[in-house]
Amino acid sequence: MNIHGNILSGPIPSSIGQLTNLTSLHLSSNQLNCSIPLEIGKLQNLVDMYIDQNILSGPVPSSIGQLTNLATLDLSLNHLSGSIPPEIGKLKNLVEMNINANILSGPIPSSIGQLTKLTHLRLSSNRLNSSLPLEIGKLKNLVLMDLGVNSLQGLIRAEIGDLTQFDYLDLRHNLLTGKIPSSIGQLMNLFHLDMSANQINDTIPPELGQLSSLAHLNLSWNQLLDQVPPIKFVFEFRYLDLSRNLLSGLIPKQLEHLRFLEYLNLSNNYLNGTIPTGLTNLLYLRHLDLSHNNLSGKVPYSLCYIE
Repeated sequence: MNIHGNILSGPIPSSIGQLTNLTSLHLSSNQLNCSIPLEIGKLQNLVDMYIDQNILSGPVPSSIGQLTNLATLDLSLNHLSGSIPPEIGKLKNLVEMNINANILSGPIPSSIGQLTKLTHLRLSSNRLNSSLPLEIGKLKNLVLMDLGVNSLQGLIRAEIGDLTQFDYLDLRHNLLTGKIPSSIGQLMNLFHLDMSANQINDTIPPELGQLSSLAHLNLSWNQLLDQVPPIKFVFEFRYLDLSRNLLSGLIPKQLEHLRFLEYLNLSNNYLNGTIPTGLTNLLYLRHLDLSHNNLSGKVPYSLCYIE
């Protein structure tokens, strides 16, 4: 059934539970309101369910755990509230889960560790709190995890380094504390890492500078200490934001080897010394912000042409 992209309103009828042979349900991009009916759990042949971009409210029903053939679940961009039901862990065939942009609160259930086929997990822009569950380290097939813009607390789990298929990790705008685990250096496929706007209060682990696939790194608005570690030459590295931390020492000369760097922000730290003249070799650089540091000496002439 595919009726997405219309102007349908009102509730999803409970009689939908009678469509027991249904394998695909696309109701996204409408104006459906009310809650998700409990009878949705009767659609046990369902493989894909898209109910995103509506005005649905109320909880995610626990009966959703009965959809054991489900591979794709998209409930994003609604007004769903309450907690993520632990029954979600029964969806053993789930590959992609997107519940972004709702009003969900409470913890990420530990039962999520049972979703061993999961490759994409999107729970951003909710009100999830508590700590990252230890069981998240069991999701060995995870390629993308976006938990940004929540109220997650506690430490960043060292077990995150076991998820070696990762290429995208977003934990921005939470309340995470402690340090970035050195195990993150095992994520050799990672190209996007955003841990900005947390309360991380340790040094940047040198292992982070060895991620040879990394193209986007944002650790701004934390309380990171000490020096910027050497960053390995990465052909595709394009975005680096370490602003608004407590970093000190010199601007590392290795930055001049990031030939395709387009965005560099080291502002609002305690960096000293001179601006490396090698930064003038960054031909693709379009944004450079070194303001509010303790830098001295002359500004390299060719940097004046950067916007």
